Amino acid sequence: MKFTFTIVFLILAFFITEEASAQIWVRYNVANSQIVSDHVSTIAFDGNGNNWIGTLDSGLVKFDGTTWTNLTSNINQVGVLALATLGSNLWVATGNGGGLQKFDGTTWSSVAPNSHAEYTNALATDNLGQLWDGNDAGLSVLRTSGTWNTFLSAQTNTHLPSDNISAVTVDNSGNIYAGFTFQFGIVKLNGSSGDGTLISKDAYPTFPDDYVTSIAIDWGGNIWAATKTSGVVKVSGSNATVYSQSTDATFIDDVVNTVTVDGCGHVWIGTLHGAAMYDGSKWTQYNKANSQLPNDTVYYIGVDGPGHIWFCTNGGLEEFKPLPQKIDLQLPTNASIVTADSTNLKWYFDCPGITKYWVEIADNPTFTNSKVDTTSATLIQNASLWDTGLVNHSTYYWKVKALNDAGWSTFSETWSFAVNIPPSAVKESSDAGFILEQNYPNPFAAATTIKIYVPNHATLSLKVFDELGRVAATIIQGEFEKGEYSIPFDLTSHNLQSGAYFYTLQSGNTTLQRAMQVIH
Repeated sequence: MKFTFTIVFLILAFFITEEASAQIWVRYNVANSQIVSDHVSTIAFDGNGNNWIGTLDSGLVKFDGTTWTNLTSNINQVGVLALATLGSNLWVATGNGGGLQKFDGTTWSSVAPNSHAEYTNALATDNLGQLWDGNDAGLSVLRTSGTWNTFLSAQTNTHLPSDNISAVTVDNSGNIYAGFTFQFGIVKLNGSSGDGTLISKDAYPTFPDDYVTSIAIDWGGNIWAATKTSGVVKVSGSNATVYSQSTDATFIDDVVNTVTVDGCGHVWIGTLHGAAMYDGSKWTQYNKANSQLPNDTVYYIGVDGPGHIWFCTNGGLEEFKPLPQKIDLQLPTNASIVTADSTNLKWYFDCPGITKYWVEIADNPTFTNSKVDTTSATLIQNASLWDTGLVNHSTYYWKVKALNDAGWSTFSETWSFAVNIPPSAVKESSDAGFILEQNYPNPFAAATTIKIYVPNHATLSLKVFDELGRVAATIIQGEFEKGEYSIPFDLTSHNLQSGAYFYTLQSGNTTLQRAMQVIH
């Protein structure tokens, strides 16, 4: 999924220089923090900024970014297998018969997802607010009603080949994916009816007969299955592609402990020889020798809200704050012709945690005496600044980069557009004598002024629309005499969120439109 960001560029009379920054690695181990063990097995994140960290041998700890809280005495066993957060509850699965526990912020309680389960191997939550528990006695779900249901291999519609579930994940459509501790592939299950489809070697000849350790769904809806000894498998439509050392001698490792998808759509795997990231075309490897990973054994990889990557390793917990990825420009297309004195500059960006954009434009490819705008301080779709005053018969060059808490990304590719305004191209600001000027100031946070010119007595309206075409505000509506009017627009009486809006002057068959940006 990609989001489009828009800016109609206002040339600013200043020049700024900032360089791309370095990505940030932060290590947490027993030597430099209060983490309870360097053998970190899993991590989960809640909506309050807490990181819940499970270890193989020393229990559970909570880290809120400042304070560490040891919770080991509250759990049944010290080996944490899986964690999940759902609403205000933390769910903890521990080994050695520890089973499943719930922590509501005050009270700990043991929970039996079904009467036969001794081990919970995997946990996942869906967009309906349900908890899915993959255990040694079936696939169990805690409905929002508070009741547990379990899907079993004995139920023929589920197509579960085994009741020993090793991995569970959920897609955005509510489908459940389960992996198994034996050579049975994975099952895609309807979360309501329990109807399942088996994805295995029978339907996909290249799918390996192997223990599935972890499952993830990427932004394209492709299924990624990590295996115990056969690498990682991507299932796309009717095809299964195996990434392993048997298909590529340079592949990082065939023992894949975990697979996940980050906030930019990249696929990450953790192995016994480090981690690797797939960007859609190639794998990039991270290990102790070429990065700041503390250990090459990576048990689990978690991704938090700001897009930080957390590596749970045999040598501690490592937080990786990647720089924003390189932005893809969208419009105007490269080397295109613009036939007006202003234009929308649009680009794609698909990563979280962006706090600011840098848009640079010049009338030369070396960006000498370029104009820079860095006023977009929040991640806003279709963020807009208006009126470039482009010079006819000129060529402009532009590029964009983004800022997150690790620093600035590299610039996008440089694109250009040429301006060729025909003499008749005046409808943007006037029609039949009506004139709609650009609001000032723009962007604005509290109030702005819009000037219009009415050529004769007319009934007209001036309305503000959001990007979905919904009326966000009616500024004026009624009869006006010939003349020029300065019309104030005050947000104190209108609940407009930060973003791009269009304001339209309409009178009879005449419609004029411009755009404005609100920034809080």
